[in-house]
Amino acid sequence: AAPLQGRPVPGEEPLSILQVKLPADFIEVREGVTYFAVNVYPESGSAWRVLRRYSHFLDLKKKLRPNRTPPGTSFPGKTIFACKGAGLERRRNALQLWLRRIIEQPEATDLRGPWIPRLREFLESGRTYLRSPSSGQPPPIASAPAPLAQSAPVAPLSAAPPQQREEPGFEGVVEARLLDVEIPQGAVPGEL
Repeated sequence: AAPLQGRPVPGEEPLSILQVKLPADFIEVREGVTYFAVNVYPESGSAWRVLRRYSHFLDLKKKLRPNRTPPGTSFPGKTIFACKGAGLERRRNALQLWLRRIIEQPEATDLRGPWIPRLREFLESGRTYLRSPSSGQPPPIASAPAPLAQSAPVAPLSAAPPQQREEPGFEGVVEARLLDVEIPQGAVPGEL
């Protein structure tokens, strides 16, 4: 990780992310919408997972710096139709490389700049902890998915109504929102 620059914003902590992965075996489709699992491995503590749509990555790109792409990477373009098969795998790989390069940029460690709150929201909102070594190191590659542990507390989402899409070909389509649900400590499956 790059050294911290400038004076910290009060209450703001560095991200301290060791690695991010978008595992190929954790792409989920819900009601025709594709979600990529983003596994986040911090420098210390337990790893976690968040689910993000392509549009979430695109929003992050726009918030960080729309006209700058980290060296050695490109942000995958939008497609007219649903991305599937080899195209989906290319998109997943490109998003993974882009996100890895983003967290390597000096702006990702500059506590005076605007990147940290935006990256924190993207990487932490709705997180679910993975059962992995407490060192924060990525778990060994296994053929079976890592079991999910309890969810961390997250800030509640806005109760704004879903937005109608204005793009040609999407008339009448309502943009849905993914809800975060807080699991109380000590809760076990089937108890809620």
